[in-house]
Amino acid sequence: MKLIDIVLIVVVVVIIILALKPTRKHMKAQGGCCGNGNVIVEPDKVLTNPVLGSMEFRIEGMTCENCANRIKRALNRMEGVSSQVYLNKKKAIIEYSQEIDVKTILNTIENLGYQAKRRG
Repeated sequence: MKLIDIVLIVVVVVIIILALKPTRKHMKAQGGCCGNGNVIVEPDKVLTNPVLGSMEFRIEGMTCENCANRIKRALNRMEGVSSQVYLNKKKAIIEYSQEIDVKTILNTIENLGYQAKRRG
């Protein structure tokens, strides 16, 4: 086998692995984003103190409503934060009633396996 053949095989394998990476989490039956196919709807969180402001984040890697609800649940567990996550728009809007560090929000989203970037 020639060196060029080996290089081409390696390149094809790497491309296939990268192409399948986003679906790996999506296809897991336990602990993945889709679970057993049931969508768990997260109720909206109402802040009890006055809203100080809001932030918008672009989120990549969501593949289903369970992904969006998973992010929403994690953000809503934060004290003084209420979130709305939109799968089709790939974004989250966060309102806060106390000062919150942007890095904390980004880390919360990214620790779930998604990529986030603040807009605006």
